[in-house]
Order: sequence, then C-alpha cells, then structure tokens
Amino acid sequence: MARLSAMRSCFFLAPWTKRRSSRMAFFLAIFLASFLGLCILKVLHPAPGERVSFARAHLRQVLDSLQNEALLQDEGGEVEDEGNGAEGGRGQEQEDEKADNGDQKEMDEEDEGGQRQDEADKGEEEGGQEDERYQEEDEEDQGEVEGYQKDEGDQDEGRGDEDGNEGLGKTDENDFERDDLPLGKTGLPEEKSYRDIKLDFRRSSRRLWPNDDDEFCSRMEVRFAVGMTSSILHSFPRSGNTWMRYLIEAASGVFTGSCYNDKTLIRSGFKGERDSIYWKTTIVTKAHFAKHVGKYKYRPTVIIIRNPARVIISLWSYARIRNRKKRHTKTVSETTLDNEKFRAFVRYQLDKWLHTTLFALKKCRDAFPVFYEIVREDPVGETRRILEFLKVKPPEDRLACMARHVRGNVKGAQKSLDPYTEEEKELFLQALKEVNEALIRRGFPTLPDYSKYKN
Repeated sequence: MARLSAMRSCFFLAPWTKRRSSRMAFFLAIFLASFLGLCILKVLHPAPGERVSFARAHLRQVLDSLQNEALLQDEGGEVEDEGNGAEGGRGQEQEDEKADNGDQKEMDEEDEGGQRQDEADKGEEEGGQEDERYQEEDEEDQGEVEGYQKDEGDQDEGRGDEDGNEGLGKTDENDFERDDLPLGKTGLPEEKSYRDIKLDFRRSSRRLWPNDDDEFCSRMEVRFAVGMTSSILHSFPRSGNTWMRYLIEAASGVFTGSCYNDKTLIRSGFKGERDSIYWKTTIVTKAHFAKHVGKYKYRPTVIIIRNPARVIISLWSYARIRNRKKRHTKTVSETTLDNEKFRAFVRYQLDKWLHTTLFALKKCRDAFPVFYEIVREDPVGETRRILEFLKVKPPEDRLACMARHVRGNVKGAQKSLDPYTEEEKELFLQALKEVNEALIRRGFPTLPDYSKYKN
C-alpha cells in the first residue's frame, strides 16, 4: 500500500491531488489552460485560409471606428453651426461618392483589362504542359505531311481538316466579324521600336557561309536567343516556308523554330527545329496547319501565300519522293501528273489550301501576308520588311552578305508545268478570288498577277 501511495503521489505531482474532487479540478484547469492557449495561437497565427477573413474583420473594425469618429465630429459641427455643418456633411458625402465611383470605375477598367489579357493569353496558357505533349503533336503533324503519299481512298477519309471542321474552303460572310478583323491594319508597326535581342553564346551556332570570299561574310553566324518571344511563320506546305526561314536566320542572326521537329532540316543546319516555342530561343516558329494557327493566333504571324497551282505540283512531288534528303529540293517526272489520282489530289489539296489560308487571314490578330513570288523577285527587300514587322532592326551588313547567298541549301526546284484541266483552272480562279476578298477586308495588298510567273 505504501508503494502504491508513493506512485500515486508521484503521478499526481502533489499530495492534495489524492482526493477525487481535487483531481477533477486539476484536470479541468489543465483543459481550460490548453483551450485558452489554442485560442491565443489561432488569433496570433491563423491558418492560411482564415488569414484573409481575420484581416478583413480587423480592417472592418478599424473602418467602423473611424466612421463613428467622423459622425461624432459631424454632429459636433452641426451643434456649433447647423447650416455650415449640414452643407459640409453633404459636400463630404458627395466627394466620398465621387471617390467611390472613381475607384469603382478604375476597378472595372482593371477587370476589363484583365479579361482582355486573359483572353489574349488563353492560347498560350495551354503551353504549361506543352513540352510533354510536344513530341506527340509533332509526330501527328509530320504524319499529316507524309500522308500526302496515300492513294485517293486515304485522301477521301481525311477530308475534314485538323480541327474537325467540315466544308473546307467554304467561308461564310459572317466569319469576318469586326472584332476578329482589325480593318485597315497593314501589319507594320506604326512606330519603329525594335526589340533588344540577347544571344546565347553557350549553345552551338551555325556558320552560314564559311567559304565566302568576303572575310566578314564568311564569319556570319546564327545563334539561339534568350528570352525572345517567338512569332509564327505560317504557310501551307510547299509554299517556301523553309526558304523563308533561311532568309530570316541569315538576316537576323537568330535561329528559327518549328512545330514538326524535322530531322532532315536539323541535319541541314536548322538547329532551332527541335526547340519548343515556349523556350523563347527562336525568332519565328514554322507552322502549316490550322490547329497551330488557332493555338497561337494572338502572336504576330507572317503568312506566306504562294500560287496554289505551283504549290500542289510541289506537294505532289514531295509526297512521292521516297528519299527524305531529296524531297525538299527535287521534283518528280511529268508523266505522273496525268492520271486520276493526280486529279483527285488537286481538288482535295486546293480545298485544304483555301481553308488554311482563309483561316489564317481571319483568325490571326496581328498578321503580315508575304507573297512567295514577290520574295523571289526581291528577297532582300521582303526580308527587311519581315524583320520590321517582327520589330527586329534589319542589320544592313548581314543583308548585304545574304544578297550573295539568297538561294540557300533547301530551296525547292523551280519547274514550269501546266498539268491542269480547264475545269481545275476555274476552281483555282475561284479560290484566288476568295483569298483576294479576305485580303481586301483586312486592308492588305492583293495577290500578285500569277500570269506573269511561269513557276
């Protein structure tokens, strides 16, 4: 018993706790002290979700106290001078009301600006996880390009465009809404405010013309940029996109990117081909299809337009040349252009060309159309205009060197062919008319006279 009593004494820490009532009081005191401590901690250190509400409640108490003091002061003023006090109170209320209205107006403007910014960033917010899906989309788009090798039956299965739209080439008059089309916009910046380009000297570079007789030109390089928001270089396949990339790289000194990761072009020196648009390392990013144009429609977009009659012949050759190294620059025999497969190919690809071109002209907010035939006539001048649109100061020394090497190593074969029937020519004229109307609606220059160009 003595041992048990000693243990009880040690356990309850004091002799007076031996009685039952004392033990209950002791436990109750501990409970109340703990509860009080938790309440103090909750007030001093609220949870993250409760921190805002606690601050708001405290702020409301302060505002209420200040308002009560102001009312008391107003009442005192009314006792001393009832007339002046009343007028002063009304004047103060009017000023407060104006201030509140001004604050509300500023908040509304900020909300509208935020909504516009959210809308403008909507196409780019999807890029947070783009790098993980990037390769899958590239393979899908590359399969679309290589799918031109399929026969007529395969082509008929794919008559819907990449976004699932039906009726390619048919554009409703209501599609050209005033909100979507800044009418009269020329695409060139109103003020010549150029971007500051920062180059990455840690990554590999490309020397463009190491064998040039001019020592300055022989040392011209192309490098990756740092923190440079990439614009879009859009065109239907086989419209001179790769050649235009070469001219832009030569003139700007910055690599161009692509949505397709073409290994053949990487081996040809286009090192930016594998870089994602979200890495901000390239000046422009190549895109062919409507889904990419729609995805990046809020970025500045250069739209390359070429005569569809020449585009389809080049695309037919590209689809039937098995050698991946030669398909960018070679063409097939004329004998392959006189069969039913080619006839079906013409109709299908003309519909896709018309739909893709109209889609880009309609959806891209900041568009700059470039005509392939005009670029061939004046590659230096057109490249200078593109750099101006991209807000990159044209370096005249690089342009002078580029003028000595305008062809590049990937410019396609230029062959004068006319394999089309009279009915097909009428379809081409109708498609060109629709594109011309879209250009006029945007205030852009119209298509060149294609009858002057043999290829």
